[in-house]
Amino acid sequence: MNVTDKLYNEWAWRTKTGVPNINNPEDKAILDKLINELTEADELTDKELQKNLISIISNTTDIDTLKRIMKYAKNIGYGDNMKSYLESKNLSRKDILYFQSLLSDLGKTGEFAKIASNPPTFDKGGSNYFQQIPGFTPDELKSLYGDMKDSIQGTVSLGPGEAFLSVFFKNISKAK
Repeated sequence: MNVTDKLYNEWAWRTKTGVPNINNPEDKAILDKLINELTEADELTDKELQKNLISIISNTTDIDTLKRIMKYAKNIGYGDNMKSYLESKNLSRKDILYFQSLLSDLGKTGEFAKIASNPPTFDKGGSNYFQQIPGFTPDELKSLYGDMKDSIQGTVSLGPGEAFLSVFFKNISKAK
């Protein structure tokens, strides 16, 4: 992953929608802050960086901000594996980022990372497919299903239901 992709992914994770817009003042402020953090972090030693991170957390009293920091910290390490799996489903970059933001909002990034490493096989003769997806409650899956969007990659499109099924099951994929 090149530096631009890493920057864009981090920016997307920090925006409310997961799809940053440079014309949105809030998203632009997040990008400015991120660039400042990244350039400042490059100049710090490991110990200085640790000290600064601990200081930021220790001096943060807003519970919602602390929850957001925790959410981001919990997602570190899952991104590359999930991205590679989701790209194998022929989803657009925008759709991958959006789906990852939905998982993050649910606090289910780790559970989906487990699925991405060993996805279940869809049993069309089986029971309700929600019961075939480990690590998620039916309400969480309904929420994800309801928030999925069409995915268009090249000349092939996928409806929200098809996109949902393709990301959760190894034997369902979008045509190439």
